[in-house]
Formats: sequence, C-alpha cells, structure tokens
Amino acid sequence: MKWFKHYCNAHTSSKLNLLMDKYGLDGYARYWLLVELLSEKFDGSTTTFTIHRRTLAKHLRYNKHTSAEQWLNNGATMGLFECSADGDLVTIVFDKLLKIKDNHTKNLQVKSKQLALREDKNRKEKNRVYTITPDDVVELYNNTLGQDIGYCRGLGGRNHLEKFIESTEWLKDKDAWQELFNICKKSTYLMGKENDWCVNLTWLVDYDNAVKVLNGNFKNGSNGKKITASQFMPSIELSHGDV
Repeated sequence: MKWFKHYCNAHTSSKLNLLMDKYGLDGYARYWLLVELLSEKFDGSTTTFTIHRRTLAKHLRYNKHTSAEQWLNNGATMGLFECSADGDLVTIVFDKLLKIKDNHTKNLQVKSKQLALREDKNRKEKNRVYTITPDDVVELYNNTLGQDIGYCRGLGGRNHLEKFIESTEWLKDKDAWQELFNICKKSTYLMGKENDWCVNLTWLVDYDNAVKVLNGNFKNGSNGKKITASQFMPSIELSHGDV
C-alpha cells in the first residue's frame, strides 16, 4: 500500500488516548510507525502479519525487543490491534487497514479481480468442447434456406466468427440452429417476400437478431419488427450466457 488514510481527528480516539496517557506522545508516534510498517506489507486484504521481534523493535525505535513487545502487549490490551508471540516471531492482526487503505490499493484489487475473471473466461473457452462448428451451421443454413434465398459459402471474417462463438453459448447444438432456420423459412418478411431484403447467415449469427427471430418478432402478420431484443429476452427459454 502506497499510503493510508490518516483521519484528522485520530488523536481524539479513546484507545489512542489511553496509549498516550501511558507513553505520552512517544506512544502515539510509535503507533503510527507500526501502521506504516504494516501498510508496507499490506496486500489489500490480509490483515495478519508475522514479523521478527528484532525488526519490530528496530522500527519502533526500541533498543530492546522486550520493551517493544511490552508496548505491543499494552496496545493490544487497549484494543488497538491483536498480537501474539511464538519464539522470535510476533504476529499482529490489524483489521483497521481495511478501512484506511488507499484508492491505489483498491484499484489494484479491482484490476486483479478483473484479470482473474478474464483468465477464467479464457481458460473455460480454451477447454470448452464444441458440439457444433461454423461448417455445421453453414450446411444447415444452406439445406434449409439456400434454395430459396441463396447459398452461403461461410461466415466470413473474424467479426462474424466471434458472434457465432457468442451465440453458441445458448444455441448449443444442431437442433437449436435448425429450429432457428425453420422459423426463418416460415416468415415471409425474412424470406424477402415482403420487400427487397431477406435474411442471411451473417445477420442470423448475431445474438440480438437471433433473439428477435426466436421470440416471434418476424412471424407472418406480426408488426414487432421494430421491437428490440432486450424487451423479449426474459421470454427466451435459454438466456444469453447459459452454459
């Protein structure tokens, strides 16, 4: 942690006043020396620290580690922190750091969490077993719609492939894609019988467009072609992102 929040009224703390009553301003100063030492070791979440007794004594400006440990024990008794000793090692629990940590540390935690989520997503994608491929979808499309509106040679560029991968999160097998194409074939609007435009595969692999089709926006006699996909998402049996 690069810095911590030092509240301007810290000196009014009843616990710190007990420490000052016993040790004077030296006790107050040593308290903040301890906070600085722990803050340097703070990772943003763990508030338990194990430090060698000689390191503590040196940092707290005591010539003898026994004096430092006596000061620590008194601070613990006053409720400023928790401490225990095991041989040459002293363990200090200082939960206050969670309240006074800097924004830099908070941002690092957020970025670390985002990175972990991204790595987890990439790992799942890498280990994912696909039950349907782009070639399978192209073949289904051509067999169902090709003769009526033209055949498709493939999904084309990377952008369409990425949209296909996204759609396979919920259109997971051939049956699901076949249902999508069957619905299209029954729609005079999508088949180009009502205007100069007709559906094509690169349009269908887009999640939002497929949602509209599956929710019946383009059924014959329907005037729902201008309704957005988000309005219909709750009615889909398989929502975006289901695994």
